[in-house]
Amino acid sequence: MAKIRFKKINTRNPLLFSTSVENLFISELLPAAPGEYVKVYLFGLMNAGFGGAEDIKVTSNVLNMPVEDIEKAWAYWEDKGAVQQVYDPETRSYRIDFISQIEEIFGTPMEEAKPAKAASVSPEAAPQAAPEASAEKTPEQLMAEEVARLEDLEIRALYTNLEEAKGKPISTQEANKIRDTINIYGVTPDVYSYAIQYCSELDKYSVDYISKVAIRWTEEGCHDIAQVKALLDSQSKRNSEYHRIFQEVGFKRSPSPADREMMDTWLDSWGFKMSEILDACRTTAGMREPSLRYVNRVLENKMKEAGGIDTKKSSKASANNSEKGDSYQKTVSRRVLGAYYDYIRNQSELEYQEHLDEARKIPQMADILTLESELNKAMMTFEFGSNIKEKKKIQMEKRNKLEKKKRELLLQSGYPEDYLEKKYRCEKCRDTGITDDGQFCSCKRQRIEEAYEWNLKRNR
Repeated sequence: MAKIRFKKINTRNPLLFSTSVENLFISELLPAAPGEYVKVYLFGLMNAGFGGAEDIKVTSNVLNMPVEDIEKAWAYWEDKGAVQQVYDPETRSYRIDFISQIEEIFGTPMEEAKPAKAASVSPEAAPQAAPEASAEKTPEQLMAEEVARLEDLEIRALYTNLEEAKGKPISTQEANKIRDTINIYGVTPDVYSYAIQYCSELDKYSVDYISKVAIRWTEEGCHDIAQVKALLDSQSKRNSEYHRIFQEVGFKRSPSPADREMMDTWLDSWGFKMSEILDACRTTAGMREPSLRYVNRVLENKMKEAGGIDTKKSSKASANNSEKGDSYQKTVSRRVLGAYYDYIRNQSELEYQEHLDEARKIPQMADILTLESELNKAMMTFEFGSNIKEKKKIQMEKRNKLEKKKRELLLQSGYPEDYLEKKYRCEKCRDTGITDDGQFCSCKRQRIEEAYEWNLKRNR
């Protein structure tokens, strides 16, 4: 019997073939997509199988859609990660590359080879460039590729871990969220894997929830499972401390974020022992409405009496000073503030006496200072009478002449003319904190800041 030869007649007509659509695309991207955009995608996918090129106006006529809507459709699919638009400046056309959803999540499918991804919507088909001969790769390049391959395998393992925890496949969006959490926020696969286990024990399977947990651990400095466990142990101890404090005060509710921040301040910033905090909590016994703010005032007063304290400013004050980067204020007890006012007045007096001793070395200055002192005493001893104003006027004229001569001598000797005047940090209250009308001076806030630092130094 004669041999029979078989030959298939090739045709490039896409209408005589079928177009395969991935099930992942149908289940994940298709349901939410506008119907007109699906038409554009399928028509382009059909042409991609043959590397076809077609004028977008022809596509517009075939699909009965405006050119603007077709361009919006490709932008939509690019945003969803289904295609990539590549612009060719030489031909001034766009190439649409279709992205396999299976490959994005799981890598190259085992049952079928990766198809060529090329479809053009340009007026003319772009010429295919001849493949360049692959250059031999350096050891560093090979190592980098191996590291990237291993990292990709670790990420894919996370997909499997989450699918096993959920009991169903993950979506493309979930896979992208996991990859972004690792690549953008620096979460290690080990930490993310433990976050999946940790959250599944709490019946939390949302990728957003798991990613937030993993990111928070990373921000706390955790890069492996051992560090995460140490952090959780520390948090467990702190939660136990919160519970003891709330129990002592008599609260039945859970601590709010503001409550935890206040208690953290007692334990960390102010350094109180639990026994001291619990003693302060007992001062609320018998109160109709016990509060942590009352306990905070008790502990704050203890800190003030011990020398000083850093406390957060009010939100309004913080906003006003945000540009200066100053979000804290210092506070001290009245006793410490009074001691500081005494200190700076004493410093002013010591400086004044030093200046006097130095000025007496100037010729004639000692005599002038003696006469000035005698005039001041005489003015203080005037007896009331009809001519007291005249006497004071004469004495004031004499003192003004002495003052003028004193300033001249100081300038001639190279000193400032106010060298023998007492210097105050605040002329309004003369460093007493109280003005002449009996009100607190405006310098008080600044003196408190200084008193805080001064008290820290003297107690070291």
